[in-house]
Amino acid sequence: MDRQFPQGRPAWAQHIDWEKYTPPSPEGSLSAFDGRLVLDLDTRVVTVDGREVQLTHASTRLLRTLIELGEGAHDPLVITERVWDSAWLDERELRYPIALLRHLLGHQQWIEWTADGVVLHPPETGPPVAY
Repeated sequence: MDRQFPQGRPAWAQHIDWEKYTPPSPEGSLSAFDGRLVLDLDTRVVTVDGREVQLTHASTRLLRTLIELGEGAHDPLVITERVWDSAWLDERELRYPIALLRHLLGHQQWIEWTADGVVLHPPETGPPVAY
């Protein structure tokens, strides 16, 4: 009998040596816009102006990439390569994930698609865009 799996190990856990397993070390958090946007890397919890926002796993990876790249314009192919480990995607395929992330964050002005690429920039003062 295994202490992690009292009913017996499931198939996906058969190959893991649980005696040598160490959980990943804490990563901390990333923030942007003077703390208005915070991404906890350990729990994948995102807060916008103090309210928790539910993001998909892909949206969380996309947000993490944009925060790590910083403010300014970024080539869509660089973003797709970092988020999905693939540069073969057409840059147009990034438009929907960006639009979804903008919608979920509630601040469309934070992420813009320009002729130079995808831009993460500080918000103007004012309320979030209502949907």
